[in-house]
Amino acid sequence: MELYFEVDDFDAFLERLAAFDAEQVHQPKAHDWKQRVVRIYDPDGHIIEIGESMAVIARRFLAQGKTLEETAALIQHPIEFVIASNSKEGKI
Repeated sequence: MELYFEVDDFDAFLERLAAFDAEQVHQPKAHDWKQRVVRIYDPDGHIIEIGESMAVIARRFLAQGKTLEETAALIQHPIEFVIASNSKEGKI
C-alpha cells in the first residue's frame, strides 16, 4: 500500500523532512511530466509518496513565460488543467 500527498512548496518540505530520521525509498526525483517526488517509509514500513503539486508546476512554467500549450505539453496535462490551475490565482 502507498499513500500519496501533494505539497505546494516541495523544497520547503524536503528541508523539513531532513529534520526527521525518515528512511527514504529513493532520493527526490523528477518524473517526465516535471513533477518532483520523494518516497519514504512510515514507521510500519508503508510507503508514502510526497509530490510537488501539479498546479504549482503549471503556474511556475507559465510564470517563466511558457505558453498554455507549452506548459500542457511539458507537464503532460490538458490545457484545461493548466487554465484551471492558473485561474485559481486570478491570472487568466
